[in-house]
Amino acid sequence: MVTLDSIIEDLQAELGSSTEHDYYSLLRVMVRGINELHFDVNGHVKRKRLEADTAGNVQLPDDFVKEARVAIVSSSGHLVFLGRNQNIFKPTDNCGTEYQPQPSSSWGISGIDATATQHFRTGEFIGAYYGTGGRSTAGEFRLNREMNRIELSSNLVGGTIILDYIGRAEQINGQFHVHDFLIEPLMRYAMWKTKRWFVSVGEAKALESDYVTAKQWARIRFGGMSREEILEITRRNMTQTPKY
Repeated sequence: MVTLDSIIEDLQAELGSSTEHDYYSLLRVMVRGINELHFDVNGHVKRKRLEADTAGNVQLPDDFVKEARVAIVSSSGHLVFLGRNQNIFKPTDNCGTEYQPQPSSSWGISGIDATATQHFRTGEFIGAYYGTGGRSTAGEFRLNREMNRIELSSNLVGGTIILDYIGRAEQINGQFHVHDFLIEPLMRYAMWKTKRWFVSVGEAKALESDYVTAKQWARIRFGGMSREEILEITRRNMTQTPKY
């Protein structure tokens, strides 16, 4: 692992620049580049155990970018994944306090709601959501980015969920540390982003292409395949074109 400072210093040396202004410009650009490479190349899924409040809301982690899975834990310790439902609604009372709506015929829906006992037996989830469009989950959730939270269906109020998600790249002792495989694509990213407005369209496209290529090779290297193995795969099914 290499510190971001040392990468910036190396790039400044290549560009023949040593001003503080250029340093901070490259720092801002490279931090964005680190996050992009983290999402596309070497990022990993984090897992957190989170508690829902009495209204069925779960606050998202500070470093949250995108969810991978939302689940609850069964009595046997297995994850049961929740279904996405963007129609979940969290109303408020006259004091602005959120509450879970109760089934009511006044909504034009049957007042008989499915209870947890219909879907769980001896602590195990058994489904039994018949006639609901193929749904087979222990509950549902809605991702509310405006409020930075997960909103759960009424049967999960006050429960515990397991969130698998992609987060932002982390710092170590206040410093970003970059894997050796990502140094070249990060430099290419900085060159593209800092020069694209000051060169021709063709040159800007070439800078972007250099970055994309470097990122692809980094992804391959993280996958454990050598350049020779990649070339062998591409040649495996190639034959000479017959000539007439």
